[in-house]
Amino acid sequence: MVSSNGSSVLGSSDGIEAVHQFRDSGGNTKIFSAGNNKVFHGTTTLTDDTPASYTISANNWKIVNFNDHAYFSKERMSHYFIQTLLLI
Repeated sequence: MVSSNGSSVLGSSDGIEAVHQFRDSGGNTKIFSAGNNKVFHGTTTLTDDTPASYTISANNWKIVNFNDHAYFSKERMSHYFIQTLLLI
């Protein structure tokens, strides 16, 4: 995946460490990725979707689709989800 703003949003981190394709019940898709302790959506331009109330300390996400939501989880961190309302 090559993005137009990857170097500015990922900085000197290890880059993208997790990628997930979300598909809702209507067949709409959205690509999520994680890197630099942030969650993004998009392919050609990465848009930060990190919830303001979360402090992310690693990018080892396990991501699944369930009941029209994308669930992100990892060890020792609360689960959160991004609803299909965020699809563009």
